[in-house]
Amino acid sequence: MIVLDADSLMSGQTIVRLVHAIETNPTAGLVQTLPMVVNARSLFSRVQQFAGRLYGPMIAAGVAWWHGSEGNYWDHNAIIRVKTFAEAAALPQLRERKPFGGHILSHDFAGAALMRRAGWGIYMLPTLGGSYEEVPPSLPDFAARDRRWCQGNLQHLAVVPARGLHWVSRLHFMVGIVAYLTAPLWLLFLLLGMLISLQARFVRPEYFPKGFSLFPTWPAQDPVIAMWVFVATMGLLLLPKLLSLVLVWMRRSERREFGGALRASAGVIAEIIVSALMAPVMMIFQSIAVVEILAGRDAGWQTQRRDDGTVERR
Repeated sequence: MIVLDADSLMSGQTIVRLVHAIETNPTAGLVQTLPMVVNARSLFSRVQQFAGRLYGPMIAAGVAWWHGSEGNYWDHNAIIRVKTFAEAAALPQLRERKPFGGHILSHDFAGAALMRRAGWGIYMLPTLGGSYEEVPPSLPDFAARDRRWCQGNLQHLAVVPARGLHWVSRLHFMVGIVAYLTAPLWLLFLLLGMLISLQARFVRPEYFPKGFSLFPTWPAQDPVIAMWVFVATMGLLLLPKLLSLVLVWMRRSERREFGGALRASAGVIAEIIVSALMAPVMMIFQSIAVVEILAGRDAGWQTQRRDDGTVERR
């Protein structure tokens, strides 16, 4: 079977090639494509479309290389061996109370892990093409969907210890869990940084604390280490984008599709600025989501808005 979402599209040629890929590989239980974002109209969705089209292929190629047959499933735009899925990927209801219990909201990761546990390969074809999807039209709509993903990924805490899972499948779960736990950690890091700055501004340091001491106790601040942390963080965030841009510069056909090297470069700069503005907003959304889940609030399964996504100014 080929699984599509309500907002998914797939060309006939891609469908035929997917069928050929799984028929010629008897060990493959699932083959995942790389869906490209289409039909974006709002500024938010067009930024997502541009980023996915420019950065997605290179990142997906790297992911497919190191995942190998222990790939992942994104719940749509993939072909699945039905008998294998029915026999190996039956998902249990978690025993805990919601939001950690009940049906696993991020069921796609769990299904892929169970199929891999049964000995079937989970593959990804990042260069196949002809696979498309739509995205939420606004940041609040994206955050609403992300809230469900957050709860589903935190539910994986109960799935990670399951017997017989491949270590890469466990790694998929842990990466998804940590991806959301880093949001409140980042927020805490910023709050502590502001408190330290306020302390340095308004609280006089004690160079000679109580007790006998020959040498002063200097405030522990290391701007060199702080700068290296900043450089490493910017490198992790920006290097994949810059490498993707260089790849587009080197390929004439793709360079033309992006309107030339100059327009592609300007688009990357604009995308970085918009992403930098959205990042702290998503940090707040995700931090609130983690706190709500830990407090026992269930998000349920909300439908996704699919219009142009106009947002009130306030």
